Amino acid sequence: MVDGMKLRSSLCCLALASLLAILAVSCSTVSSGSRVSGLGMMNDVSQDPSLELGEKLDILGYERIEMTFPTVYNDGSQWKDRLVRMLEDTQDYFICTVFLGSECDLNQDVFDTMKAKAQAGVDVYVVIDSSSALDMTKSRYHMRTLYDLRDYGVHLFEYNRMSANRIPWVFNLFYREHRKFFVSDGVHVAVGGMNMNYISMSSIEDGGDRDAMYVFDSPSCAKKLTDDFVEFWNRYSWEDISSLGLESGVLETDAVADNAVEDGSNEEALISGWIANQTNGGEIAPMYGAVMAQAKEEILMLPFLPTLDSDMYAAVEACTSNGVKFEMILRNDDRASLLNASKYATKDLLDAGVEVWMEDPSAYTNGSLLHEKLVIVDERYVICGSSNFNYRSLHISSEITLVIDSPELAMQLKEHYLEIQDYSNQVSYEQASKWHTLLRKLCFIINYFGG
Repeated sequence: MVDGMKLRSSLCCLALASLLAILAVSCSTVSSGSRVSGLGMMNDVSQDPSLELGEKLDILGYERIEMTFPTVYNDGSQWKDRLVRMLEDTQDYFICTVFLGSECDLNQDVFDTMKAKAQAGVDVYVVIDSSSALDMTKSRYHMRTLYDLRDYGVHLFEYNRMSANRIPWVFNLFYREHRKFFVSDGVHVAVGGMNMNYISMSSIEDGGDRDAMYVFDSPSCAKKLTDDFVEFWNRYSWEDISSLGLESGVLETDAVADNAVEDGSNEEALISGWIANQTNGGEIAPMYGAVMAQAKEEILMLPFLPTLDSDMYAAVEACTSNGVKFEMILRNDDRASLLNASKYATKDLLDAGVEVWMEDPSAYTNGSLLHEKLVIVDERYVICGSSNFNYRSLHISSEITLVIDSPELAMQLKEHYLEIQDYSNQVSYEQASKWHTLLRKLCFIINYFGG
């Protein structure tokens, strides 16, 4: 009798997963308008061995940027303090987009500063995803709505609201605003994986996420993000922005010096990068494909939730078959569905030639989650931003991704990666095979589209 109940439960889960698959595939058309829209990782340009990485990314249409050497914040409380200073220094405009945003005692100073700036005449615009109200992290115990920001003159837009009258357009509800970026006064930029909620802005020792925010100065990046933000806002919000931002497009020496003093960087020269600012899927996959195809020796990755499609597996195998050492570290998660999805994926990753490591659950018993998204290629190229290395981030969600060409930054982040590896365990093929079960496959399918 018990076995029969388990079977019926499994069949119901399989039916649900199949329905999600049909719905998600049906809504996978992108609207980005980029020349890379619809291409995967294994497109001809990304895989062309005769082209250098810069040539590939230029041909694919990604915008080049120049930037000061970024300061990387891995602790949410330190990033929160830096964000407050960034807001305090803003004179003209401040824009930000996050997946999850909510107010609480911990981050009250962030939103109080936003309100004060708006009342002082600064244009402050905030985009959050409607999933904020459904936050399933520990933040749900510390949530207050952000709606009161509007009472102080802050422009707040909640993307893709979930409501009963939108049921006929259920396919569109798969689109989510997953980007995390902040721009101040046409120069100062922060990009990464941290939200504006309790779990992202709490310290690691108090159970906050282990994540990353990259803070730097770059008028070229700021202009790209600002222009895209205005277009996005005007497309989806009833409130139009007629103009926003400064006219300057030159990063002066003083701006470099100011950034060095503020963030403790000793770098004076600008470094190069490329940016992909993806709306509803379609633009990031070729960027990942181009950077990974450039690898000659090693790829180190923090993917968060590696639910890959066949194109992504093909790109991974193209690297490993050429002798590239490919490593991933998977996070331990107290949410069973996400953890089981990752465990199910390990066998397929091992079959593709990846060395898979998983965090030891005893390392962070306070619930601190490894939420970072990071790729390091040949101790030179860095991929960072909001995108997980999975199907949903590359093909459905709105994401922001940077490629940075900097051996010094790559080495700094490699040391960070190796510190994480020190408290992780390598997954054996025998263990991965034990995790390759039907019930975990159901979790994998559900998170393939929804994770």
